[in-house]
Amino acid sequence: MNAARPLPDVTASLLGGFSPYLRRVVFDFSTNFIEFQLLDRIEHPVSVRVLKFDRLRELQITPHDSADSDPDFMDSIIGAHRDGDEYHFHTDRFAISFSCGAFSEYNGNA
Repeated sequence: MNAARPLPDVTASLLGGFSPYLRRVVFDFSTNFIEFQLLDRIEHPVSVRVLKFDRLRELQITPHDSADSDPDFMDSIIGAHRDGDEYHFHTDRFAISFSCGAFSEYNGNA
């Protein structure tokens, strides 16, 4: 019998001091990547941190509330877990799970 091992909470390490607020999530199915663009702060942001995951496999996106369509709502990451090459992100609006072949990050101007 295999006991389920707990997934380590990597939210703090992935956010790296940035706020959890998402400027946007970009899916590019033609080149098979997803990226999370995080603001450094919600009030008057100066920079954006981009977490990019390439060569996606097994992408699953599940809305928490399909009736939620407020365009002014700023989504935020409320949890992130990693297990090997599998990532699980939970935002206020979505659960996003996937495996990937490569991870990169970079900073840019807001």
